[in-house]
Amino acid sequence: MAEYPLKKGDEFEARIEDTLAFGGDGITRVDNWVVFVRDVLPGAKVKAKLIKRKRNFGEAIPVEVEEASPYRVDWPCPHYPTCGGCKFQDLDYQVQLENKREQVRDLLERVGKFTDVEVLPTLGSEQIFHYRNKMEFSFGTDRWILEEGDPGTPADFAFGLHAPGRWDKILDLDICYLQSEVRNQIFAEVKQYVLEHDYPLWDLREKTGYLRYLVIREGEHTGQIMLNFVTGREDPDLLMPLVEQLVGHYPQIHSVVNNINTRAGESAVGEVEYLLHGEDTILDRIGELEFEISASSFFQTNTRQAEVLYEEIRKTADLRSDDTVYDLYCGTGTIALYLAADAGRVHGFEINQETVENAVRNAYHNQIFNVQFDRLDMNKHLDFHKKVQHLEKPDVIIIDPPRSGVHPKTLKELRQLHPRKYVYVSCNPATLARDLKDLSENADYRLTHIQPVDMFPHTPHVEVVTTLERADT
Repeated sequence: MAEYPLKKGDEFEARIEDTLAFGGDGITRVDNWVVFVRDVLPGAKVKAKLIKRKRNFGEAIPVEVEEASPYRVDWPCPHYPTCGGCKFQDLDYQVQLENKREQVRDLLERVGKFTDVEVLPTLGSEQIFHYRNKMEFSFGTDRWILEEGDPGTPADFAFGLHAPGRWDKILDLDICYLQSEVRNQIFAEVKQYVLEHDYPLWDLREKTGYLRYLVIREGEHTGQIMLNFVTGREDPDLLMPLVEQLVGHYPQIHSVVNNINTRAGESAVGEVEYLLHGEDTILDRIGELEFEISASSFFQTNTRQAEVLYEEIRKTADLRSDDTVYDLYCGTGTIALYLAADAGRVHGFEINQETVENAVRNAYHNQIFNVQFDRLDMNKHLDFHKKVQHLEKPDVIIIDPPRSGVHPKTLKELRQLHPRKYVYVSCNPATLARDLKDLSENADYRLTHIQPVDMFPHTPHVEVVTTLERADT
């Protein structure tokens, strides 16, 4: 049986290393045995308690901070650190950026087996607060009580975000520093109105009630606001007085929709949607392009930093005027349309038919006619093979998959296309490293560009733009 320096429940002193683990946990070592410590800052000295012991590492929680991190800063939000929406408001932003760079480097070396990789400095966000253009807030009947005698709203009323690690408890909020001031004002007015008028809220355990979610979206460049009330049943007479009051107070509200979700599963996407005010979309811009955004559309939630991200994709793609480009997992077509002016032809592929239709409308709205969008499940590699065998061979393939990465059999299909260049954009450096290793397995490709982009300040998340170039180019 393996010998361990600690057993479960042991307390020990720990100096946290300067680079956090991917996901945000602190790293320390006890006799060269790695222990991940939750909820600590780099450089801090803490007394910690071991809560899990695994073969190659342990997990611990802090019991006492004996020496504060030299990188600690004050934070503005009254709900931090209780709220799980931000994890690092108390960590200097430049240190956050350097940590994300080092985490990308570590995963590419350890998972992808890429040696001597040059990871460029993380491109930081100009706005580190109020940067999100979309927030999804939950209503519920089970408020997370922080302490005995908590003076908050009644225990059976909550409007905010789920408590960290809890599906059944909601942290009641007064303000969120991730959204704009006008949206915070709307949030506060909705909360006050719902409290005063005793609206029936969704009971997460019983799966009954009326108000489930409020999703607030805002066009960063247009100022147009969409309110999406997600309810457990259809009852417009109950909702319309609140809608009329909000529309009267906030001329920025361009759209109000009501999604009806009668299902037990927790989702802000309804089975049916009704328009209660204005139009069913709002507009926003990325660069010179304008996009229609519906309640169910995916759109980068940090608009200004999306412009930084897309420009980085455009630069590293370095397209030629006659290039054929494949944009995989294209969503509403934002990347495909952003690159279209530089290419001969762009083909975008996306699984959701409604999203494909939204992409087609965005192409028409911007008068771009060298882009074609098709519905395609990228996890069904044979369907992908059948689709692309009738198309022009790609010179450049853009890959922007979900966090789980690309299906292994689809990666095989992509290798057979043998483009001049792959531009792989990822929100998960671990699956990115795995997939890049697979794509470059035959040694025909070299990794030439690794650029982290911070889309979400104060969180562990990082976007990465990478480039694999064929060796003979």
